Amino acid sequence: MDAIVYVTLSGTVFAVVISFITLYLSHLKGVDITLSVDKEQSEIDELPVDAFERDIPTNLRGKISLFVLNKGNRTGAIKITNLKFAPDETGFAKFFEKHYLFIDSAKSPSNWSATLPMPLIIKDGDADLINIGYSIELNPIIKMGYGYNLKTVNIESDNLRELLKELSDYKKERLKKFIDFLHSNEKLGKIEISYKYTKKQWLKREPFKDEKKSLEVIHSFKETLRYYEDSLQSYQLDPQPEKIIGRVISEINRLTLTFDICYNDIEHHRNDELFSFSEDNTIKKHYFDQDNEDIELLKKCKDYKGVIERNAEPLLRDIVGFSQKTVEALQTPEGKRRQNLIDELKRDREPLRRRLITESSKIKDLRKMIEQELEEMS
Repeated sequence: MDAIVYVTLSGTVFAVVISFITLYLSHLKGVDITLSVDKEQSEIDELPVDAFERDIPTNLRGKISLFVLNKGNRTGAIKITNLKFAPDETGFAKFFEKHYLFIDSAKSPSNWSATLPMPLIIKDGDADLINIGYSIELNPIIKMGYGYNLKTVNIESDNLRELLKELSDYKKERLKKFIDFLHSNEKLGKIEISYKYTKKQWLKREPFKDEKKSLEVIHSFKETLRYYEDSLQSYQLDPQPEKIIGRVISEINRLTLTFDICYNDIEHHRNDELFSFSEDNTIKKHYFDQDNEDIELLKKCKDYKGVIERNAEPLLRDIVGFSQKTVEALQTPEGKRRQNLIDELKRDREPLRRRLITESSKIKDLRKMIEQELEEMS
């Protein structure tokens, strides 16, 4: 009799346990989201040989795949909230410029430009693949183009010929150091992935839980390293130094023409109370609102730096100021304020005219010196 009761009781307990497990799996388990990576390290892609045809590439690319699975019985969500690349401070940081990260999912593969946070709804028992593409930009000083980062290049010389040789040697040495780094180091840095996902809680609203994953970014370059070494062997400035000097002469001609136009405007309207002065926007756009590589080159030559920094650039700024004051006076209604502006313009006009004569002469002398350099090179 006891045995029958025991068997019956055991069967009942077993049935209850099975029922509870079934109830848990079908109703009570809730959301159960997990996120995993296909690899613990992300490897940079090899660069193709055609990437080296025109210049030395500074763009390194890779991809990370995140597998998301919802093992629960309720629909949940996951959000990628932040992506960040941190270069290795002991080595790669000195070659690093900036990074870009892109994200999509297997269910929306064309959405590489998705902005963060990127939410994904994961149904019960469903899965998705999140792909993170990244682009790491090297400091462009290793490129052959002469204008990259001129302001930050710590070199000076007496004249353009010597400066361009030093610039070429400097950029080539930077490329050599980068190649040496690739030979002795595979680690570039880490990508940190911050995300939120629906947390499992019985019979309660599922809150979001914050977590992070960190993956090392490495390279295993073989062909790419050989392409970089070939580029080092054939390294030369682009364009050739003679063409760069020719561009600088063209820029000096443009500067001279600007001064001549301003002088002619003032000379033609010397007896006018006000006149339209037209060089303001052109000067601002060409010399002050953007980097002018040819002018930056001249400022790194000891023989020419003073003419640009002490003469040409201050005069350009004063021309802009004179032009802006002229426009302000034209737009100001009759009255004391307008008359004061007119008086200031009359006072400043003649000194500005004389400076245009003097500085134009110095700029023309500068052009002759650089033309002589170009002649000696040919």
